[in-house]
Amino acid sequence: MRSPSPRLELSEKSHESNADAPDDESDFVSHAILPASPSEPPLWLDGVDLEKIRWVDVTPIDEQLGDPMPPINVAINTAKAGDVIGIIHKWEPQPFYDIWHARGFEFWSKNVGPDEWHIFVFRAR
Repeated sequence: MRSPSPRLELSEKSHESNADAPDDESDFVSHAILPASPSEPPLWLDGVDLEKIRWVDVTPIDEQLGDPMPPINVAINTAKAGDVIGIIHKWEPQPFYDIWHARGFEFWSKNVGPDEWHIFVFRAR
């Protein structure tokens, strides 16, 4: 008897491993909790002079539909404990929240205009 092709075997294993998965995404989505910006400014932002923090304006990159992550990463990765980084972005950066949350950063966002968000990232340690 001929053995199944690697592609068929992979497909069968994939179906077996998904046997317990929900039939639709609603069950998964209802259990997924995404990091979110708090509704009120956090305590670590109290007393911060917004004129003196390091700002990263990625709106020119947003206009080109480019990747704003590199300049944001440079600012965040070079921040010292206790630093607050300000980011100007055209939209709320939910994908960044996931990354920052996983890395232990705190953040808060504020919609300041139709196409402008100010995002503050705090490096606690």
